[in-house]
Amino acid sequence: MKTQNRQKLIVVLGATASGKTSLARQLAQKFGGFIISADSRQVYRYMDIGTGKVDTFEELVDLKRQRNALCDRNLNLPADYVLKLEGVPHYMIDIVLPNEEYNVALYQKDVYAFVKNESPAPHFLVGGTGQYIDAVVDNWQFPEGEPNYALRFELEQRIASEGVESVWNELISLDSACAEFVQKNNFRRVARALEYVLSTGKKFSGERGKGERQFNVLKIGISLPREELYKKIDARVEARLKLGMIEEVENLHRARGL
Repeated sequence: MKTQNRQKLIVVLGATASGKTSLARQLAQKFGGFIISADSRQVYRYMDIGTGKVDTFEELVDLKRQRNALCDRNLNLPADYVLKLEGVPHYMIDIVLPNEEYNVALYQKDVYAFVKNESPAPHFLVGGTGQYIDAVVDNWQFPEGEPNYALRFELEQRIASEGVESVWNELISLDSACAEFVQKNNFRRVARALEYVLSTGKKFSGERGKGERQFNVLKIGISLPREELYKKIDARVEARLKLGMIEEVENLHRARGL
């Protein structure tokens, strides 16, 4: 794809509570664009407060009103569902139920499908989750093969009970090149890499690559002094607790066994 034919993608990056979503909304309001959430938790429906979809009681009420108005009797939302906050369309929010499987490969596929059908208005990718952003920006190529959920659960249980060391060592003994790009402290990534190796007999490192970029990308990073950032994080936690974050978790556990 020629560079001049690619759509523009503005990526807004920053730490938790740095103000990236607020900045993206201001830019979207000014230039008539929309926001694509790059948050691995905001894709889940009913996880509203703890994931930071909303910051105020008014926004929470509005989100629930929009969602409830469109849900069918089976709690499904239409494919063209879009959440509007402060008048700005937000995509890739509320797309799956809390007990449904979702991952970076599905996210990339969904974002590409969505953007392909959208207008040339500015796209603001806001996050959040580094892997989700990189997968979209760099067009990651994902290993083929069906997930082995039973093995994945077994490996995650091993990590939970024994620590990551033994699973990591097994992965590196079978595919040493993984040490270059799979972070040892990313427990889920370690488990999924070993799952792939054991399930397919192939090297996970050999299946990893990047395709042709789909966008012309501009990255905007937000950086705050550590002390200021920590104060903002503390204030955010307090605000979410007052908004009902604990009750939200209890409701998810009671209604969906999470």
